[in-house]
Amino acid sequence: MLSIDNPLNEAIRRLEVETDRNYPVELDFPFLSTIQLSNSIPDGYTINTENFDQEISAFNGDFQYIQKAEKINGETMLVWSLLVNKIFFTGTEINEYQSFVKKLLSASSNVAVIRKLNN
Repeated sequence: MLSIDNPLNEAIRRLEVETDRNYPVELDFPFLSTIQLSNSIPDGYTINTENFDQEISAFNGDFQYIQKAEKINGETMLVWSLLVNKIFFTGTEINEYQSFVKKLLSASSNVAVIRKLNN
């Protein structure tokens, strides 16, 4: 069994803030990162992407996260994309910010798994 971890985990963890935070959040970056991984699954193996596809958005689309698996020309393409297009969050926006990050952490924990078929 081989699990394919989320390549954006480090960037996602940097978005976390303490749960009782009541003062503004200022991020060091706006950025867009998209990673695509193409997989040719050998005979006798299968890829399980159950619960893998996720799409989360907040702040009118300024925060977006997508992870999905799709078949392209017989190969499985895994895609992870994180857009952070807002860098300052006021005290009144902290709850929405934390809710997005919580959903993001949950979604990013869903991994694709390559397994050998039982014969």
